[in-house]
Amino acid sequence: MKFSASDPLDSLVDLACRDGVDIRPTLLRVVTDLYVQKPIHGLEEETQFVELALGLIDAVDASTRAAVAARLSAYPGAPAAVLHRLAGGSPAGTGSCSFPPPPKNAGLFSSISMSLRTRRSAAACRSPAN
Repeated sequence: MKFSASDPLDSLVDLACRDGVDIRPTLLRVVTDLYVQKPIHGLEEETQFVELALGLIDAVDASTRAAVAARLSAYPGAPAAVLHRLAGGSPAGTGSCSFPPPPKNAGLFSSISMSLRTRRSAAACRSPAN
């Protein structure tokens, strides 16, 4: 049986519908695996991956971060911002309550990225520090 690239994401969506299941570690691993399958990415696709990965890195456990860091460190086109965050770097723009709109005609990661951006924005704006 041959699986398409959407099968892992479809399975994650099904899993996410279950109460008490945190799919963020698995989601970060899956989107990273999908990202490194292509040798070259356009600006739009890279931007979507970076936004999604940065939104997930701080929410996952150390073993997931280490696995993703190892996978990306072997990839010549790994985004610097993601590698920086995986190495313990601080998020850029910490404390901001606004996020840029998703790119037009977005590709593979757009709906996931948009959902995470909206949740992150809402959480940041509710924080007493803001």
